[in-house]
Amino acid sequence: LFRSALLPEMFVGTPADAQPLDGPNARFLADKARRWHMHVSASLYERRGDLVLNTAPLYDRQGALVGSYSKNMLYDPELDQGVTPGVGYPVFDTDLGRVGIMICYDSWFPETARLLAYQGAEIVLFPNAGYYVGLLPARAADNGVWIAVSSLGGPAGVWDPGGNRAGELEPEATRSAPNSIRYCE
Repeated sequence: LFRSALLPEMFVGTPADAQPLDGPNARFLADKARRWHMHVSASLYERRGDLVLNTAPLYDRQGALVGSYSKNMLYDPELDQGVTPGVGYPVFDTDLGRVGIMICYDSWFPETARLLAYQGAEIVLFPNAGYYVGLLPARAADNGVWIAVSSLGGPAGVWDPGGNRAGELEPEATRSAPNSIRYCE
């Protein structure tokens, strides 16, 4: 049985509340991964020395940190709040397959999913605060990857390598404007 949990971007706190990856928020994720014997990931604000990054750690079934990705393509309000862009597009080996991560605004740039796929990603985790639903079929199909989505302001779902979707319908508040743009906040 393969259980996994993906929480949305900024699932807790703001840049002002940033903690190191060994802080309480990250320990909470690791504890849930260990307790429920599942992979867990989410986006949170990480303090790394004097820097604040929007980081998505990935924990394995034992609660060990597999690795982390820090958002490269920051949305303007994050820059205004002092968040620093990450560097690189790591891919992690898990028993689910090779996993890459992109966070929110990263999805607007086709290079993000492409670079992850070039490095062998089979699954791309996509925590976000809001996103343009119409981009995901292309990102999945163009790169031959599965994309799993968890969002604060949009529908959760999974896109397969053919661009087909499974998951919830549009939230009630957005049904009047299908495929509307919901920007990362």
